[in-house]
Amino acid sequence: MKLLFDESGILLVRYGDGPYPFPPFEPTVQPGQTLMEVPDGVIGEAVVRVSDGEFIIDDTIITSEWNNIRQIRNKRLAETDWICSITDYEVPNKAGWIAYRQALRDITKGTNPFKVVWPLTPQ
Repeated sequence: MKLLFDESGILLVRYGDGPYPFPPFEPTVQPGQTLMEVPDGVIGEAVVRVSDGEFIIDDTIITSEWNNIRQIRNKRLAETDWICSITDYEVPNKAGWIAYRQALRDITKGTNPFKVVWPLTPQ
């Protein structure tokens, strides 16, 4: 991901190949603007400014995204609770469902909420 900042360090444009619809093209850099590559380890989707070459992150953006992910995860877990709680019926591919549900629980162990890979629902 690359970020375009104005002369005061305020973010103007994000672009790159992320999961969000950032422009896939490189913006034209005008005088007074700076285009910077986001290094690994920096959550580019949460950068709001640059100051002295340092990226300034808005932690509320990251927290909000994790909250959204937890809501989706909890909904998916609730929708599949019955599969693992049935004892008097043989659920097809029960081991797959157990693995799927564990992968959902583990989703928040990641470091970047914008790069979450959701597990596939078992067949």
